[in-house]
Amino acid sequence: MILVHFVIRLSNIRHLDLSHNTLSGRCIPFLANMTSLRVLDLSGIQLNSLVPVMPNLLELDLSANKFEHWEDVGIWRRCHLKQLKVSSNWLRMEWTDSSMNISEYSDCALEWLDLSSSFSKGTFPKPLERMANLRGLLLSHNKLTGSIPESLGRLGSLQVVDLSHNMLTGPVPESLGRLISLQVVDLSYNKLTVPIPTFLGKLTKLDLSGNHLNGSIPETFGRLEALNTSIARKTFFITNTSHVFKLLNWNHSRFNWATC
Repeated sequence: MILVHFVIRLSNIRHLDLSHNTLSGRCIPFLANMTSLRVLDLSGIQLNSLVPVMPNLLELDLSANKFEHWEDVGIWRRCHLKQLKVSSNWLRMEWTDSSMNISEYSDCALEWLDLSSSFSKGTFPKPLERMANLRGLLLSHNKLTGSIPESLGRLGSLQVVDLSHNMLTGPVPESLGRLISLQVVDLSYNKLTVPIPTFLGKLTKLDLSGNHLNGSIPETFGRLEALNTSIARKTFFITNTSHVFKLLNWNHSRFNWATC
């Protein structure tokens, strides 16, 4: 509690990092009084309770906690968060898209959302298809099944998509080809099939390794930067896999997403 009283006195603080401490959920409510906060890192503190509303907060890191329900991360509904990281949690419920939440997802201000390593099962979360302001969507290392929805092509601001290391099947949606801002796509290590879409050659960075794609490599792939490709055993491989987060300027020791 000494820490809490100390932090409360810092009335003008804009960036607060409390990550990897032994804080409990009951110590968190004091944050609601910190109206000057813009960036908050609460990663790795074993948190599993509702996060208080901080109306001026723009960036929030809740990774490596114990959240089981998306509703407990509902702070994004009541403030103007631009960047939210909820990776490495224990989200166990599939999201549903109902008439009650269509408008709130459509009006969501989030631009960067990281939910990697957070789902134990389920299909692509349908409410995400309505977050029109998304520029970066990271859903890697989950156990997502089913196909990549065509409606993902409605997210006109999307620049980065990472759906790698899931169990997604079927084709790569042609609707992604309509996203003129899309630069980076990582669909590696899924179960995607059928010929390689030609529109993917318009991207800057692409990883399709570890799938079951077949057919010839489209000529448009010659525009891709630093691309090394080979086809073997009906699998399409792209070996340059380290690039996906360069665009994000991701720093694993600090919460630091750079805007593009």
